[in-house]
Amino acid sequence: MNRLIILIIITPLFLFSSTIYIPEDFETIQEGINTSSDGDTILISAGTYYESMIDSQGKDIIISGEEDMDGNLLTTIDGQGIGSVIFIFNGAQGQGCTVQNLIIQNSSGNAVWMYASNPIIRNCILIDNIGSGASAIWGSDSDPWIDDCIFMNNSTDIIFQNYSFSRITNCLFKNNQVSDSMNSILITQSSSAIIIGSEFDGNNINGGKIIFYGYNDGAYAEIQNCLFNNYVDTILEITRTNLEIENSEFKNNNTNGPLIIISEEEPVSVIIINTDFCDNGSSDPDVLIEGPWWDYYANSFSDECEGDFLQDCIDLSNIDFGMCDMILGVGWNGSQCEYFSGCDWIVDDIDYSDNLFDSFEECEDICECTDGEIIGDDPCNPMECYDGQWYEIIIDCMEDMGIPCEGGLYILPNEGECCSECILFGDINYDFSINILDVVEIVQLVLNNGYNEIVDINDDGTINVLDIIGVIQIILD
Repeated sequence: MNRLIILIIITPLFLFSSTIYIPEDFETIQEGINTSSDGDTILISAGTYYESMIDSQGKDIIISGEEDMDGNLLTTIDGQGIGSVIFIFNGAQGQGCTVQNLIIQNSSGNAVWMYASNPIIRNCILIDNIGSGASAIWGSDSDPWIDDCIFMNNSTDIIFQNYSFSRITNCLFKNNQVSDSMNSILITQSSSAIIIGSEFDGNNINGGKIIFYGYNDGAYAEIQNCLFNNYVDTILEITRTNLEIENSEFKNNNTNGPLIIISEEEPVSVIIINTDFCDNGSSDPDVLIEGPWWDYYANSFSDECEGDFLQDCIDLSNIDFGMCDMILGVGWNGSQCEYFSGCDWIVDDIDYSDNLFDSFEECEDICECTDGEIIGDDPCNPMECYDGQWYEIIIDCMEDMGIPCEGGLYILPNEGECCSECILFGDINYDFSINILDVVEIVQLVLNNGYNEIVDINDDGTINVLDIIGVIQIILD
């Protein structure tokens, strides 16, 4: 009997979770949330629901719309232009909730509002959410994950402030058709963000920029594997923010000025790595980037683009190639490789031919991996699997960052290592200390008429007794 009681007590909560169907069980989404408990799923059937001020009540639940066999979203939440907020996440009530597979539209304010909350917003389309000072997603003091979402025709797509930390992955931002003032992303008041695998399309009209604005103690941001194209205005504005841009591409932009503007207000550090700037009206870095930045390595600036930089592996599941039966190739659907068919490789003026492979083997080799898996064949360019895709690990070598080797020299790395080591003058055996063993080796070097730059203390091109005296003096000091 006691064993049975203990078993019931320790049984995980998810075993008692249930699915609530809208409108079958309850007419409105809010009614379903009101009766739900942590671990439950609110499944909203296909159709349009005219609701706003939907409060998750801090519950750890999943709110999900319906999608068809091709992944098309069938459930729409419509604020009718009168609801200032459609979804509310308030961390004072609890932090967990997932919203997925929904079209969220026509809010007159912030379509998704969060405070001190950490929701997941996945596979949603946020469109036509227009209002003064409003955004599709607004958050303060929150740490959300926004994944595989599409933002179109919103006053502003995303605003986070007050030390929020947002993760934005695999999203598409298409610039607003009706307003010049719209920003794609505004991160302010020392909030931070990591943006991975996303595309920003300026749509050849003004607006759509990304702004990082840290306060006195600064902010932090990363942009990895992203594409910025078709802008006619500045793309990035950075103030008091430590930003790292890696493995990305800026192409087909015609801004008649800088793509990136970096304020010199401290603290600020902008590092750009392995990023391609092409067909932007200029190939001059001083024209395209205004302000201080680190040209870390492998960046390219050219007048014309050569192929599709982000061709390796992107999620094609939401791309409508048409109803034709022509096999286009093998592509990635976000979780696995599959055959894609359609009428053409070009959709909405974007050529996806380089994102389709000739075989499953080629697709799986590039796209599939296990989170945490690392490829270290090249010590300077190791790869790690994150969220099911390969990303390059950043190797911060002091010499490449321009940090001087005070009192010594950078020595080439050993086989299997990436970074040069800063070795102090006199340390001939490279053991990071200068002692009598170094003196013995230097004496042997003198006797053999040898040479080693690290012990040429007086920099006269020879190793002699003066260098031995110099090393002894370093030891004594």
